[in-house]
Amino acid sequence: MTDLYHQITIEAPADQVFAALATQEGLRAWWTEDSVVDARPGGMAEFGFMERSVVFRMRFDELDPPHRLVWSCLGGPPEWVGTAISFELAALDAGKTQVSFLHADAHSAAKAIAERNTTWGCLMRQLKHHLEGMPFNPVFKVSAQ
Repeated sequence: MTDLYHQITIEAPADQVFAALATQEGLRAWWTEDSVVDARPGGMAEFGFMERSVVFRMRFDELDPPHRLVWSCLGGPPEWVGTAISFELAALDAGKTQVSFLHADAHSAAKAIAERNTTWGCLMRQLKHHLEGMPFNPVFKVSAQ
């Protein structure tokens, strides 16, 4: 098992960062437009990719706005099921927020772990760009019907 860590500082207050991580509107803006989110303890989030050929189902295990968010993966590729994803937010001076990300218990082959780690790193940059108003597009867009 491998744990994946990322840490990034975002020039936005913690409540805005938390909303981008825990709401349907926020997640659609920077991650995947195919997001359905019921943000409450025990609530579910569903994230679709590549015209729903891949769908992840996450349970909200912890919601402590604007400090901590934890998901458990209950559905998706087998190597994801049973893993936990957490975001710890720490308010810094001048309205900045430090985001500490952990994808725990990743159980995959080394190549898959490397690819997942790279993807999460890119996603953290997308989150930052979204919240800081830099030009970007959500990483995963729903194709035109």
